[in-house]
Amino acid sequence: MRGSSALQGAADTVIQCRKDGDRHRAVVEKQKDGQDNIPLPFVLEPVSLGEDDDGEPIATCVVAYDHDGKARPLTGYLASTVKILRYLKNSELASGGNLVTEIPLIAYHNHWYQERPEDKKDTVRKTARRQLEGLREKKLIEWNGGESPIRLLPAFDGITTE
Repeated sequence: MRGSSALQGAADTVIQCRKDGDRHRAVVEKQKDGQDNIPLPFVLEPVSLGEDDDGEPIATCVVAYDHDGKARPLTGYLASTVKILRYLKNSELASGGNLVTEIPLIAYHNHWYQERPEDKKDTVRKTARRQLEGLREKKLIEWNGGESPIRLLPAFDGITTE
């Protein structure tokens, strides 16, 4: 949203539409008294409205929910990041039985070090942090940088990896 931050602050609902290849997705960015980051996949279906005075076709499109719609699977380091975060989330659930809301950054880094033991730790740490930045930009996690913990957002559960 462009302009004053008061615009979004005053809104009850903010929906952002995104295009990923030939797929479209609306994401609820803000919902007053409701859940944010809800992905809503959709397709644009063409509709013929007839012809104009010159005999040219008049067409438009309508938005329809895409029941099969999924974002493209993540690959490479981002896919590794998702797998590590899912593993940590599930292992914390199994050990404590409580719903995991935050993953310690050190646990995340330690799994990266195990994945790439031949690389320098500083290189692995920088790569791991860049991937967190990527997931944060996609609004799949909250992470404040530094040594702050990683918080998985509801949209994280819908991510697919190759």
